Amino acid sequence: MKHTSCQNNRRGFATIMAIMLIILVGAILAMLATFFVAEARRTRSEAADAQLRQLLTAAAAMAMSDPNLDQNYLIEIPAQLQQAEASVSATRSNDVASVVIEAKLGKRKASEVLTFKREGERWVLTGVTQM
Repeated sequence: MKHTSCQNNRRGFATIMAIMLIILVGAILAMLATFFVAEARRTRSEAADAQLRQLLTAAAAMAMSDPNLDQNYLIEIPAQLQQAEASVSATRSNDVASVVIEAKLGKRKASEVLTFKREGERWVLTGVTQM
């Protein structure tokens, strides 16, 4: 009789342990799913940020190559980025000029200010400020 009682106790313990392991595996799978979703969002965000940085760099290069600071610039955007809205505006006071560059890609946007100073007949970049 004692032998049967001992087997029932072991069977109950094994059942409880099996249930606990199933719960543990389920919790770990839920955590992994949450982690993978967060990583996918971060990857998409990084791609958009990289594209914004490229737009800012292209606009800055354009402003530095032709610093006609009395006009707004139009930036040609590749066909696959037509939804991106990039704009550049310039303001000048005497020998100091600021070029504000704004780039938008979907809901994301980035901007920077280039500061130029006149040295003789040319404009020299003196600072870049991220906004």
